[in-house]
Amino acid sequence: MSFSLPVGHIAGILVRIHWTLLVLWLFDLNSYMKVFEGRAAVPAFAIHAAALFGSILLHELGHAFAARRVGGRADEILLWPLGGLAFCDCPPSWRANLIVAAGGPLVTVIIVGASALLFRVIDPGTNPYLHVAETVLVRWNTFILIFNLIPLYPMDGGRIFHALAWAWFGRHGAHPLNGHAKASRLTIRVSWVTAAAGIAFALHNDQPQIAVLLVLMVLESGSLRQGA
Repeated sequence: MSFSLPVGHIAGILVRIHWTLLVLWLFDLNSYMKVFEGRAAVPAFAIHAAALFGSILLHELGHAFAARRVGGRADEILLWPLGGLAFCDCPPSWRANLIVAAGGPLVTVIIVGASALLFRVIDPGTNPYLHVAETVLVRWNTFILIFNLIPLYPMDGGRIFHALAWAWFGRHGAHPLNGHAKASRLTIRVSWVTAAAGIAFALHNDQPQIAVLLVLMVLESGSLRQGA
């Protein structure tokens, strides 16, 4: 967090941008300058960056407001190259954790649905700027939504799986704390299997960056071991 730039507050939530995201935007701008001719590259990139920034921010705000809704706290959001992080605290129950985990994907579903309807009314056609907006708001968000919902902790899909597993163990007689521990162990195993399959698929399809991301997620899933 010390290497991030604060950009403002939304409903008392501090929003920060990590410096690596700014570097990534410079590379993106360079890519747009190779595709678009002349001055068209700058507004096209601006639309890309604004749509991407807005989508990620709204997704994280979904988590933050969900945490507040269930009686928890959410004070900061960090945007970085891998997406966003909402620093949330929520009550120690499966229901509260499920609501917080699902809050972000629900917002993304709304973004995709509303954008898809908009671009049915306003056909992007050959307009390059509308095409850039549609690519980010509909296609990119759809991909991220699907990818984010795979059962791999700490992604949203992994957190949702953990909350549902916690509920299942609780309904089958486990004490809440014991149910949480059992759900954590199960989520770690499922995350490893999911990551292994995803890494094999990514390498087979010449997508090393996806494989690296999945390895990072597996390493982070180890944070559940404390609960287990």
